[in-house]
Amino acid sequence: AMLNMALCDQILEIDPKEKIIRVQAGARVEQVLKALEPYDLTLENLASIAAQQMGGFLQVGAHGTGAILPPVDGQVLSFRIATPAFGVIEMER
Repeated sequence: AMLNMALCDQILEIDPKEKIIRVQAGARVEQVLKALEPYDLTLENLASIAAQQMGGFLQVGAHGTGAILPPVDGQVLSFRIATPAFGVIEMER
């Protein structure tokens, strides 16, 4: 099955001091970059397709460029998922 996350595309919070951003899975990479720009921040690892949604960007296992740049999922501190059987689950690193 495929989920359409287009309506879950909000930038929820930006903490420039801690350099943390909280977004919904449908937020596009380009939206995240634009939201970070006023704080002089960016993503450590970028998608080659800026229209890609963050949820998809993370789930495909996008990789870094070697020892210096980690995989994209290495930048995730936590995520929240809604499941039909177990309700909302929050996972933290």
